[in-house]
Amino acid sequence: MMRNVCFAVLTVCGAVSGAAAQDHRPLASEHAGIMPPVAPEVWHLHDPSAIVTLHGWLNVVATGKENAGGHRCGLESWRRANGKAPWQPHMCLFRDKPGLIAEELPGNDGAFWAPDLAPDGTLVTAASEPRG
Repeated sequence: MMRNVCFAVLTVCGAVSGAAAQDHRPLASEHAGIMPPVAPEVWHLHDPSAIVTLHGWLNVVATGKENAGGHRCGLESWRRANGKAPWQPHMCLFRDKPGLIAEELPGNDGAFWAPDLAPDGTLVTAASEPRG
């Protein structure tokens, strides 16, 4: 059985659009550190949010990969310049669990899922922990 929590993050617009934040880093750097590395030919977006235009870019936020093998990315943001350009990795969101998740779901491994990105950049996502 899983215990689930949904939470809203009201400041992701800046992170998704490129503003620096302590717990975010470029997703390409995160992919390069995974063993084995995640090569562009195997990139995929799992459970992506709606496509939202922020600061002239088309953006989505996707469920992060399993936090194993050096990967520490709760959610991934991806973007592209226009509807014909390929999606490119943008930011690794939530390298560390937000305080609310650490407090409410201490068994959560840092992975979040089912993100929803609103037109204003607000991100709502879910997290869970195993119960046993």
